[in-house]
This record gives sequence, structure tokens and C-alpha cells, in this order.
Amino acid sequence: LYFPLIAQRPALSIYFGCLILLVSLALMNLITALVVEDAISRTRMDDEMVAIYHKRQMRALKPSVEAMFQLMDEDEDGSVVLDEVINALRQGLHVPRALHDFVTEERMVDLFDALDEDNSGQISKDEFVQGMCNLVLQDTPVETTQMLHMLRSALARLARMEQLIHDGVADASVQQEHVSN
Repeated sequence: LYFPLIAQRPALSIYFGCLILLVSLALMNLITALVVEDAISRTRMDDEMVAIYHKRQMRALKPSVEAMFQLMDEDEDGSVVLDEVINALRQGLHVPRALHDFVTEERMVDLFDALDEDNSGQISKDEFVQGMCNLVLQDTPVETTQMLHMLRSALARLARMEQLIHDGVADASVQQEHVSN
């Protein structure tokens, strides 16, 4: 189709050469866009499947974690203190297989503060169940979770200290004004 036109006007070879080159590049870009879009949609589907898998694991793990909590709660007040957890572990508490790496006496001493979200010194059933399920299902190492909790606690203490200092400075300036008068 192009050959007869190029034979009559050789200058058209530049035009058709550029046209063929541009059409080829456009088609390659279109194919690349389709491949990338397919990869993105597959990744999105994979993320959704991972979320569904985690929810299923959480549902399967939750009853055994709740039962373990009930066994640790010696005084049946709906919360456990560190002594109750340690006593239960020393008495041979049955630990679900998924939690074997997390529920040891040493690890529970370390994790207790991280599981105690409200810093009350006690872990409620919800805190325990949610915390243990998250520890098992997360990709982040337990040590990183502990460090984040310690940083948040240190930040909260620092904010309280800052407020106390600010209040103390304000009280001191008020007292100084009274002394001056």
C-alpha cells in the first residue's frame, strides 16, 4: 500500500517511516498500560484475599484465645493482672498452637504492657483477645510492636511532665506576683 506512493514520491518515505514508528510506539504503550493495569488489579485482589484470610484466621483463633483468657482470670473479674498470667502459665495452661511462640512466661512479661492499652495494670478480655490475635496475624515482629508501645508510653509521660512543668511555672509566677504586692 505504501510502496507505490513511495515509488512516485520518495520524500513520503520519511512520513510513512515516522507514522509506522509512532503507531508501533503507541501500540507498545497501550500493551504496557494493559499489563500494568492487570498487575495492579491482581495486587489489589491479593490484598483483599490476604485481608479475608486474616479475618478467617482471627475468627478461628478468637475462641481459643478467649478460653485461654478465662482460664487465666483466676478471680473471674473480666481482667487479668501479670501475676494471674504467670501463675496460669506455671500451672501448665494449655496454649493454642498458633500462640506457642508468643505465650511463654518471659514473653508475656514483656508483652503485658503492650497488651495493656489503657495502662491500667490489668488486661481486659477485649485487650487480651484483640492484642494476641493481632500479634499472631501481623507481619511486624513482636519486638517492633513492643518498641512502638514503649515510645507511645514515653511520649504520653513526657506530655504529662511538660504539662506539670507548665502548671508549676504558672503557679510560681502567680505566687511571685502576690509576694511583690
